[in-house]
Amino acid sequence: MSSALERIDCKELIESVKEDLQSLIDSNEAEIIIEELPHTISGYKLKLRQLFQNLLSNAVKFRKLDVAPKITISCSLKSIYYEFLVSDNGIGIDRSQFDKIFLVFRRATNSGHEGQGIGLANCKKNC
Repeated sequence: MSSALERIDCKELIESVKEDLQSLIDSNEAEIIIEELPHTISGYKLKLRQLFQNLLSNAVKFRKLDVAPKITISCSLKSIYYEFLVSDNGIGIDRSQFDKIFLVFRRATNSGHEGQGIGLANCKKNC
């Protein structure tokens, strides 16, 4: 894996992640709204891709029953860096679980959803 920063086209990256998850998105009738994003940023493309893939798939999987997932991706400039926000209308995470969910093989819920508790731990590691 390259350790050098590279120029990343944000829209292209997220569209590529959506294509990879299209089957999951379609089967759950998920709506993904992409707000204004910076055209390009410097970063680690593979890590950023994994981050968005984990966040989007979690947002679709951990949905409320009988409610189509609605996911919004936005971004704002914070002095010298961009802050991305992925928000959804899913089941949410209880604040008491915040420390737990970013540990490998730990899950915040036993609600019958698939997963091993690796996705959010990877998100934290990749940030």
